[in-house]
Amino acid sequence: MATHYFATDGSYGDATGLVLINTDNWTPSHWRTIEEASDYEERAEVAKRIAEIMADEDESGDFTCIKCNKKRTYDEGSGDCEVCAECCTCPDDAYETGNYCHPYK
Repeated sequence: MATHYFATDGSYGDATGLVLINTDNWTPSHWRTIEEASDYEERAEVAKRIAEIMADEDESGDFTCIKCNKKRTYDEGSGDCEVCAECCTCPDDAYETGNYCHPYK
């Protein structure tokens, strides 16, 4: 069975593998992660991973560190950059400048 998408901007195409994700609560760093993913890394898979991580955080406060991919408790977070304290390489002035280490710096 063929499936196609039709967008309000008039575009349309093959919808095989199309993924819909609510991005209301995404931060600029989530969007940077998507932009930095190369096509061969399949942006849809990266987006699904971000959505899964955010769902985990919403439910328990626990999270999966986006750098080391380990499940961490809320207390093991760095507090500012959405990675665990062990992986955090933020400069001391990151809070003031917004120059966080996430994603993948």
